[in-house]
Amino acid sequence: MRLSPLFAACLVGCVPPDPAPDPPAEEPLDLPADPGQPGTPVGVRTVAFEGQTFEVWYPASDSVAGSAGQLIDLAEFVPAAFTERVGPVELSPLPSVAIRDAPPRLLPDPVPALLFSHGFGGFRTQSVTLCTHLASRGYVVVAVDHPGRMLADVLPCLFDPPLSGCDLSGFVPGDDPAVEDMLAARRWVEQRPADTAAFVADLIDPERIGILGHSMGGGTAMEMGGLDSKIDAVLSMAAPAPTDADVPTALFGGRCDPFATPAELQGVLDDLSDGVWVDIADAGHMPFSDMCQADLGGLADDLLTGRPDVNTDFLGDMLALATSGCPGYTPPADPVCGATFLPIARSNRVISTYSTAFFDAALSGSGPGIQAGLFDDAEVTR
Repeated sequence: MRLSPLFAACLVGCVPPDPAPDPPAEEPLDLPADPGQPGTPVGVRTVAFEGQTFEVWYPASDSVAGSAGQLIDLAEFVPAAFTERVGPVELSPLPSVAIRDAPPRLLPDPVPALLFSHGFGGFRTQSVTLCTHLASRGYVVVAVDHPGRMLADVLPCLFDPPLSGCDLSGFVPGDDPAVEDMLAARRWVEQRPADTAAFVADLIDPERIGILGHSMGGGTAMEMGGLDSKIDAVLSMAAPAPTDADVPTALFGGRCDPFATPAELQGVLDDLSDGVWVDIADAGHMPFSDMCQADLGGLADDLLTGRPDVNTDFLGDMLALATSGCPGYTPPADPVCGATFLPIARSNRVISTYSTAFFDAALSGSGPGIQAGLFDDAEVTR
């Protein structure tokens, strides 16, 4: 029997289409109660915006749990002029739990953004341990390079005369050009442009933005807090810098840090309307970053010490800064300091716990905030 053309067409055209795939399942944050414990897997991407380079860490899907994190190769931050003068440079890579280009976590609600500012002689990934911890706890963390005060800018300045590429323009007392870099990062968070931010566009709550920084970056964070009304919380680490910010503000410092002394931090705290100070016993200047692992002191011993073309005064100043708080170096001869610096693992525990607790309370109203008595190695003052 022949089918009529109409009936045959119906048979073909009426076949139901394949069912649409199920939408991705949401993965709510299910975090340990202890803010010092990591939470979700972490993804990382590098983006460009308004001429700036950002590193962005974010909560990632559980599908990448157990994957190996990236190693951060520091060769990117060693300029050619330096290696041409001294020969090959070997810096230990910085380990990280972050997984490059991991799929973002599909959350039921957006999360706050945190902007990170690095210190003098640093770079955007210098505090990767802290930044990835905060991302694992439900934050999108955006770290910014600051041309004029990066490691790549400072290394050529260690010679006399300076090498090509020496650039200390980011070290301008009273006029911090890094603020413009941070304002660009805040605009990226707010605008979430489709070409560079689509992967976290749905993750970020642009109405909740915090800022944190280390050393000179702590000063930048404090200045930004007073200048930008979009900043809702400020965390300054190892920086005795004042602020006009009228938002929750935390100061972290090492008791054995000669560059940000307890007396200076106490003076800053006294002028804050809503402030807390965490004083970490036997800690120096660098444990708020991962720079001790780079072993810049060893690099100087191997390649720079004793050379006739080195600016010995500037090298001495930079080494004092770069090794303060690092294993194998001696704390200042001060009655409040022990014979050795606090182990990095212990200072990391204090920093990760209290930074998470601070931002949880300040940006989400969750948890008690920074509480005294959690660590024998830290004293909390309000």
